Formats: sequence, structure tokens, C-alpha cells
Amino acid sequence: MALFLCSISESIILASKTIILLANSAWNLWNYRSALVGQLINAGYTVLLAAPIDGYENRLAQSYPNARFFPIRQLSRRSFSAFKNFATLAECYLLFRRTRPDLVLLFTIKLNILGNLAARMAGISTISIIEGLGYSGTHAARWRRLAVPLLRLALKKAKKIVLLNHDDALEFERNRIASAGQSLVISGPGIDTNHFKYSRDRQAGRIVFLYSGRLLVEKGIREFLEAARLLEQQGAPAEFQVLGNPDPGNPSTIELAELEHWKTNVPVKFLGSTDDVRTNLAKADVLVLPSYYGEGVPRSV
Repeated sequence: MALFLCSISESIILASKTIILLANSAWNLWNYRSALVGQLINAGYTVLLAAPIDGYENRLAQSYPNARFFPIRQLSRRSFSAFKNFATLAECYLLFRRTRPDLVLLFTIKLNILGNLAARMAGISTISIIEGLGYSGTHAARWRRLAVPLLRLALKKAKKIVLLNHDDALEFERNRIASAGQSLVISGPGIDTNHFKYSRDRQAGRIVFLYSGRLLVEKGIREFLEAARLLEQQGAPAEFQVLGNPDPGNPSTIELAELEHWKTNVPVKFLGSTDDVRTNLAKADVLVLPSYYGEGVPRSV
């Protein structure tokens, strides 16, 4: 993750002494940004973290005691309420005024809108990281009517807009969200290949198909379960596993009642969630991600 910062603009990064990372959950910062936080701290930056609290802020504090955490209490990932969005905008603005960072790194669509607007009001520079269009990208009408004009307004003054694939870059250019020279396409957020090195722990027997991800409609979880049902009817020597839980903050999450129904009526083994997928990957034959979600570069793959 830190490599893309070097490629954005040395003048933006080197002039920054205090950097805020703003995300839609502490889990997001812990699971996806830990390496970036560590590298920024090692490089001498003062790093501030801001997100709604969910328990993972404690892990961040243990791993990075020098990175101060600020809770974002007003953000609702699931709500489209104008009142809640205005409250989040005001909270971000007050945070930026209080901490006076040199640079804000913004993650996820909603915070790229509200965070950029708040930063502009506070006179703070921003870099927007768009790791896929997410929920808004799978609902074309809503994307055109709501997300596009809001992003166009919010990202107008962003120093850089980092995207993970050329399709999203074309979409931003076509909708005049990013100006010439403002967007930067990188080949992915990156993972630690020493941590995720190849490993096998397979026993002889049926072929194991593993779905690893949040249980969202657009991630293709229902299609995965239907494939499992059809193959069981045909007597295929296969086992289907689901590693992950619903995401209550996402509008397209699978509801708990539907999940409980699946557990007793679908020929699939539900493994719950884990903070380390390596053991499950080592025991699987095929990783399946039947997603039609607005992925940037799917990290699980």
C-alpha cells in the first residue's frame, strides 16, 4: 500500500507531517491498512486513525500505540438519511479542525464524499482511494442520479484519486468525476506475499470449494449456494464451504434469518469468520468469488 503513495506525488507526501486515515470501520483500518500505517510511522509521519468503533480499534492501539485513534460516531454505512450524512460531515469537519492534519487519506465511497467536503471546508489536502464502486456501482440508476454528482462535487479538489482498475478510471472520466491528471490507476492494493505464501493441507477426499468474503447479495453468495445445491443433486464429489459473515452496515447484506435458513437447508458448511484465512485456504482446492459487486481488485483473490 505504501508504494502507491510514493508514485502519487513526492510533493504531496513529503510536505505532509501529520496524516489521517479515515475509513468506515476500525476493522477496515486493521484488516486492510495495517501495513500502510506501520510504514508511515516508520517513515517518521504522525499518523492519526479515524473510524467508527467496532472493537478493532483496540488491536490498532496495541500494534500502533503511536497512532492515535479518533472514533467517528455519526457515520451509518447503511443509512441514506440526509440528517445522518450531514452529522457525519460536521463530525469530520470538526475532527480536521481539531487535529489540523497536513493530509487526509480517504477510503470507501461515502467517506470519500463526506470526508472530501469536510476537508475542503477545513482547508485540508486529501487523497481519495477508490477500491471499487461497491454498492453504488451495482445500482446503475442510483449511481447516475446520486453518487456521480456527489462524487463530482466532493472530489473536485482532491489532490489525487487512486483507482485500482482502468474500467473504474474510464467511468470516472466519462462522468467527469476526475479531471485530467487527477486520477492514478495502480495494479491493486497489494498483500504481503510472505504472510500469504503458498501452503497445502489437503486430505484425500471430496473437492473443497471455498467462498471467502462478506455475505452480500452482490458478492454472489446466493449463486454459490445454488451451485452447491445443484451439484449435490448430481452426486458430485464436492464439499462447499463459506468463510465469512453478514455485514450489517452494508445495504445489501444477507439478513441473519436467511443465513439461519441456509444453515439447515443448504448443503454447505458455514465456517463463520476468521482473522486469518490461511488455514482455510490451505485446506481448499478451489477459491470461488462469484461477485458482481463493484470490486476494484478483489483482495480475497
